[in-house]
Amino acid sequence: MRLHRYLRHWPVLILAIAEMTLAAAPAGTHEQPIDQPVELAVWQRGFRGHIGNKPVHVPSLRRTGDRVEGAYCYGACQPQTASLQLSGRWHNDALVLDEALPGAAAVPKPTGHWSLRPSGDGWRGEWRSPHGKQRHPITLEAEHAVDPSYELRLLAAFVPGASEEGCDAQSPHVSAIHVYRHGDLLQTLGTDSQGTCGMFLPQQVDMNFDGHADLAIALTLPAGPNIPHQSWLFDPKAKRFVDAPATLQEITSPEFDPKHRIVYHHWRGSCCSHGIETYRWEGDELVAAGSWESHLVPVWRDGKLGYMYSMPTYVDGKIEYSPRIIRDRAGELRLDGVEIRKLELYDEPFALGTSLAVDVFALGSSGESRLERSEAMRWLRLDDGKGKRWCPDVAAYDLDRQRISRHTVDTPESCSDTDPMN
Repeated sequence: MRLHRYLRHWPVLILAIAEMTLAAAPAGTHEQPIDQPVELAVWQRGFRGHIGNKPVHVPSLRRTGDRVEGAYCYGACQPQTASLQLSGRWHNDALVLDEALPGAAAVPKPTGHWSLRPSGDGWRGEWRSPHGKQRHPITLEAEHAVDPSYELRLLAAFVPGASEEGCDAQSPHVSAIHVYRHGDLLQTLGTDSQGTCGMFLPQQVDMNFDGHADLAIALTLPAGPNIPHQSWLFDPKAKRFVDAPATLQEITSPEFDPKHRIVYHHWRGSCCSHGIETYRWEGDELVAAGSWESHLVPVWRDGKLGYMYSMPTYVDGKIEYSPRIIRDRAGELRLDGVEIRKLELYDEPFALGTSLAVDVFALGSSGESRLERSEAMRWLRLDDGKGKRWCPDVAAYDLDRQRISRHTVDTPESCSDTDPMN
């Protein structure tokens, strides 16, 4: 009977405990149940234009629900270019944004205000100084065309919070992309996207170079740049998105070059292993076109053998290594892509093998380059007082004499008692 009396009060006790838990929850905790997802209008696009007569570049402006964030630069945004942060709201089909210096304070002081309304494939509006004494017109045009009759909305576990609320509050799970056309739900594309310290937003880019914007979303954030994506191609006849072929789905962090009609991606195997792979469309399938991998280049400096790390980069349809050895138009060899005084050499290679090579690139009259020759490492048989063994004979770029020389690495840890090539 006594136990029965306690059990009668359990619902009250459970309610009291729940209320105490909610009261003790930290500020910013989301009350939206995870089994009741919310639909958030989203887009992510880049723009170029002018503030007054000064050119500006907005590489990425992101809308998540009513929140809009981004950054912009005067001129063109580059890694070394200073940018101004943009943040604000989408309200009544217009953008109201504040700009501020990055990292200035937890609550940055605005350096300007933007008011924008849609205009064709871009925006028109006004920039004004913090006190309103200066005003300039703003014109922005989208870097990539997108059909304005389509609208994307994410089905998220909850509305993401602000940065000060912590990573979990900013990273709701996304289970679907809703595609609307002229305000009507056209498609539901199921997905499984989970960001880290922020939501992944869909990217709209022409992946198969047919003139129509396709759709992709990142799924998770491992060690970059190996980020898996889920992709859909736009079918212009059906006016719907369809699953991209597996050959595209399997590429991590894909990038698209419409000028040369090349799909490419950077990959990383470890701290000391990077590469690039390129692909081309053949009909409806994506096929591999080329592959390049980072390697160690032996360098002779001050009477000592060292090794520099050379990585491939994608530049205007071509692959270039940096740093690298080039033969200039005067016929001289020189180191390109790094200042000699800043060149860092490793004392020992990460792994001796045929990947140790000196590639020499010849420069053409207009600055283009081509691989002229490659001096690879080879295994040299030695039979002396130390016994029979095979040791690396490496080609090296001689920084002091600006020429290619060869050096035998005769150390116990480098040599082998058996022929490594057999």
